[in-house]
Amino acid sequence: MLQYVLIVIGVWLIVQLVIGTRPHKKQQDAMMQQMLEKQEKYRHIDETTFDETLDDELKDAIVTHIFTKEDEDYEHLKENLTEGEKVVYTVYLMQTAVDNGRGSVYQFFTGPGKEYLPDLVDSFTAIGCPKLADLMQKVVDLAIQEQSGQIADVDVDEEDDAPSFQTYTFDFMDLCEEEQIEDKLANYIRQHKATFLN
Repeated sequence: MLQYVLIVIGVWLIVQLVIGTRPHKKQQDAMMQQMLEKQEKYRHIDETTFDETLDDELKDAIVTHIFTKEDEDYEHLKENLTEGEKVVYTVYLMQTAVDNGRGSVYQFFTGPGKEYLPDLVDSFTAIGCPKLADLMQKVVDLAIQEQSGQIADVDVDEEDDAPSFQTYTFDFMDLCEEEQIEDKLANYIRQHKATFLN
């Protein structure tokens, strides 16, 4: 009898696992479909597409278009970006590095963002976020000191008043909210429309 009960429980668990993964798979499929639709929609951004795109979707539209350029010529992506695209993409790379606190401003320097280091401060200045631009200069200075061996990670993180990548990461998230970065990005894109059309 005990063996029968164990078999029934085992079958029930397997059924629950299978059923439980279905909604997750459906959700993944739906997300994949949305991503493919977005890629197709923003492969080329003409005036009509630009004008019809809502402000809260503009950054995603531009970044999606940049990904298309990246697929076409990864080695020369930066050279193929317009000045406006470079600004938006640089800001996007920092936002991705921080990833709402799951990452760090330091990750900008270890990933694909490092190629856009010369554009970092100017990009935040261009979109109208002076406090974030100042913070980016501090982040750059700290990264240069750390990478040149002038400071050690341990020393920076142990001193309460010393600048650290962790502190700057939290400062970044606070300033993004304070300076309303998403609104500023949308305004920048609208004001520089010609540089995003192709």
